[in-house]
Amino acid sequence: MNRQLGLRPGDTFWTGVGCIHAFYEVKGGTVLWLETSAPGPPDRHSYRFDRDWEYLAEQLRDQLSAVAG
Repeated sequence: MNRQLGLRPGDTFWTGVGCIHAFYEVKGGTVLWLETSAPGPPDRHSYRFDRDWEYLAEQLRDQLSAVAG
């Protein structure tokens, strides 16, 4: 089933495990914040690397600088 729902500021949206989903801004504006939450990683054999987040922050800064001119 392909179903589209409209969300507005302040709305809460939930999807179940394994649900394929995507979010799109369709009115020409800018999404200022999209917060997601998921169960935490297992206590063992799971890693979160700061370098990955630093790389993404750098990419975002570069994109914003290019847009700003």
